[in-house]
Amino acid sequence: MASSQPQSLLSTSLASASSLVLLQLFSRVFTFILNQALVRLVSPQVFGTAAIQFELLLSTILFLSREGVRNALLRSTASQGTKEKKDTSRDVLVANISLLPVLLGIPIALASTTLYLNASSSSTSSQPHFQLSVIIYAIAALFELLSEPLYIKAQNELRFDIRVRAEGTAVTLKTLSSF
Repeated sequence: MASSQPQSLLSTSLASASSLVLLQLFSRVFTFILNQALVRLVSPQVFGTAAIQFELLLSTILFLSREGVRNALLRSTASQGTKEKKDTSRDVLVANISLLPVLLGIPIALASTTLYLNASSSSTSSQPHFQLSVIIYAIAALFELLSEPLYIKAQNELRFDIRVRAEGTAVTLKTLSSF
């Protein structure tokens, strides 16, 4: 019985790792194909604004809102007390702290969007639908942050199957909406 548990853990870990590798491959190929289609449909200036500046805005909002919380929760240890008490109190603590990225994301998105709209060059801001596009990217970042508590829960429970499905769907939807 003792040898079946490590074997099961090993096979689960290998399946999870292969799923994550396939997810990365799928996301890269899918993004590449749609970027090639975009290159043929839009002007270089519009493509550059969307592919570089808007993605930078999105990444800035997401990074500042969630990375610190993710890293802190992955490195946290259970509190003192009995094992059952530790697990329950840690779960409640993780659930509460996992809401921080959403709460931090709102002011960070507002500040980043305002700063970007005011600091962008006139050639960039004169593009059609520029302000609307910036606002849509900021709202998209907030929607992505809404899934953060569930992502953290899945990570802490080592549910990589959920993570792969969620990230695969997110990459597909993000790429299609950007297109």
